[in-house]
Amino acid sequence: MTSRNTFDPMLCEHFDLHGKWRAERTAVIFGDVRLTWGELAARLHQVANGLNSYGIGAGHTVAVLIDNRLETVEIMIGVMRSGAAVVPISLVISDDAIRTQLLDCKPSAIIASPAEAFRISGMDGLSAIAAHQRVIVGGEASGWIDYTTWRDAQARTAPRSLPAPDDLCTITYSSGTTGAPKGIAHSHRGRLAFAQQGALALRIHEDGVTICSLGFYSNATWLSLLSALVVGGTVVVEPGFQPERFLHTIERVSATHLFLVPLQYRLLVECPERPSFDVSSLQVLATAGAVMAAELKERISNWVDCAFVEAYGLTEGFATILSDKDGRRKPTSVGRPMPGSDLKILTDEGTEAATGEPGEIVGLSSLTMDYYFNRPAETAASFWTDESGRQWLRTGDIGYLDEEGFLYLLDRKKDMIVSGGQNIFPVDIETAAAAHPGIAQIAVIGVSHEKWGETPLAVIVPRNGARLDADEMLSWINERVGKRQRVSFVAFRQSLPVNALGKVLKRELRKQFAKTGTNDLMA
Repeated sequence: MTSRNTFDPMLCEHFDLHGKWRAERTAVIFGDVRLTWGELAARLHQVANGLNSYGIGAGHTVAVLIDNRLETVEIMIGVMRSGAAVVPISLVISDDAIRTQLLDCKPSAIIASPAEAFRISGMDGLSAIAAHQRVIVGGEASGWIDYTTWRDAQARTAPRSLPAPDDLCTITYSSGTTGAPKGIAHSHRGRLAFAQQGALALRIHEDGVTICSLGFYSNATWLSLLSALVVGGTVVVEPGFQPERFLHTIERVSATHLFLVPLQYRLLVECPERPSFDVSSLQVLATAGAVMAAELKERISNWVDCAFVEAYGLTEGFATILSDKDGRRKPTSVGRPMPGSDLKILTDEGTEAATGEPGEIVGLSSLTMDYYFNRPAETAASFWTDESGRQWLRTGDIGYLDEEGFLYLLDRKKDMIVSGGQNIFPVDIETAAAAHPGIAQIAVIGVSHEKWGETPLAVIVPRNGARLDADEMLSWINERVGKRQRVSFVAFRQSLPVNALGKVLKRELRKQFAKTGTNDLMA
């Protein structure tokens, strides 16, 4: 017998339904401006209709280079509603990187903030890309269409067609922490699973108020955004992250959910004005991007009494979750797979590792990307096929499982140091060194060594006011690590190169020290 239950709404259809049945509830807040769900639904329909009028829909891409503002949400979701894939591009990368990504995704339209519109207009080789479909938000530029005028000329009714489950929904370029950025392509089906499972993991609900402060080119922002919107909640868009202003926003909007990287939490707890703000509305704090130091977790728990969730995952589509309850028992773990997902640890021989044995983490999940855009060879290399034919995402990360199935992250496969034939995981050294009160940040990389092939170098950012001595730091670290993990060199820097999620770009550090060598360093 054929089932009568044929209604299986996709992600954009959820937003249409919220606009119909939750029209009076607040959907988006930016400063003092609030959009209701009815207003948001009408605006994203206008964006979709405007793109459809250009002939842009399924099979097309739309590049979006917008800073955090009220219009950002309606534009991003409006592009998805049109059937086209939205391509959010980072605003903090070089002109060459922007040009490369635009040439790679070949957008049928570009929507940009004024600064980015001027950047693009001045780039060579882009004149043929979206030549007549360039829209500027909040300013004017020659050859660009004013967004508000264009949007308000479109019908507010829903487009007749809906994106199909397997149509591309988003293309997110990787951070490039281990190589050239790749366009990570997700379907509408995958993004719906991402939103729904994210809402469950982060405990986001219809009455939740979630702040988004990272750029919308970050997958962490998409997790917060889509998880909040799929349940009909409220999203607060912050123009950037400034600790005192952020604390004021929490109090002003009675925020319930935050998703921040560890560095942002550190800036909050160290903000001198922090005690003067009421943050009692907070229900769940979440983090990802880097393993959080135990010392920082303790400071956060002393500041605010609410649930704390840590996530480890890849934009490609696999994640583990560590709740505060499990985190108290296993503070150095990154948790277990999200419900509905699975993981294995693979040895170099491609067999499943034993409990406690390190190997590459591979994941099986409905969140997994469809492919790397325009990169079939790299797509094929990113999956491992088991004996039943299922394809598991290769994370490129090294980890191990304990006897209860909790995952422990050791390092990026490409960041592992091979010294004298022995594998050294930089994170072990970094964890030990991070206990020093004068260290704000540390990254350990491998540098060439005549005898050992590679040897560890510690790049240290001193904490404000700390005066560190290279000889003393080398001794202090090496007293706390194993003999084979001892650091050979120490370098001091004012900051480390990081991506939007606060992950250290060790590739950039390796390039830097490959050029300068270690002759000027303490050995």
